[in-house]
Amino acid sequence: MSFISKLLPGNTLYYPGCLTKYVAKDLEENYKKILNKIGIDFIMLKESEFCCGNP
Repeated sequence: MSFISKLLPGNTLYYPGCLTKYVAKDLEENYKKILNKIGIDFIMLKESEFCCGNP
């Protein structure tokens, strides 16, 4: 996967999952704001994200 090359030691991958990504979209934005506010360096998969199938 292409995102692996972007990961560095100490990076955090934020994976919102289907519920947050498609149903509770405001949660995704709030989580990103919180991570930025507390100084967490994170990346997201963006177009590479997929549904894990977990209900």
